[in-house]
Amino acid sequence: MNIALVRHFKVQPAAGRKWLAPDQFRQWTADYDRAELEVAPLPDDGTRWDVCLCSDLSRAVRTASVIYPGTAIRTPHLREIELHPVMRSGVKLHLNLWLLLARMAWLVSHPSQEETKAKARERARLFVDVLERDYPNRNVLVVSHGAFMRLLAKELTSRGCKGEGFLVPRNGELYVYKR
Repeated sequence: MNIALVRHFKVQPAAGRKWLAPDQFRQWTADYDRAELEVAPLPDDGTRWDVCLCSDLSRAVRTASVIYPGTAIRTPHLREIELHPVMRSGVKLHLNLWLLLARMAWLVSHPSQEETKAKARERARLFVDVLERDYPNRNVLVVSHGAFMRLLAKELTSRGCKGEGFLVPRNGELYVYKR
């Protein structure tokens, strides 16, 4: 069984403000989910992928449609861990600071983040259960998102899969795990 994790193609940067109030940051994350992609060829490692599962967010669906010749199976279980503003005041922060604060808040399960770290880990565990149950002897291509891919990689490694580790997965790159 080979499982390849692929982060969606790079999102084209949106023009606009870099200093955002909480509501503007919420809107920025919604716009990011619908943004156009910088499509690039996927490195070919010679593996024939039997099935492709992808997040149901448009950037992952679009990536899957480019890199996989068949029809990808869409699932909300591969969605990115959502980011939410950590405060409600009207203070404006730089976009990069919002992103950093939201991800740090998620790491410590701050109440501002809807999905806790424990829930996201459980979602990754359950998804790998599905892979093992439904695709035990298949080559599976999985198109997802950066932070969630880290959890998937940890879960696969904990179950004895071997593969290239990553801190931040590169967009449109294959990370193959073998059992």
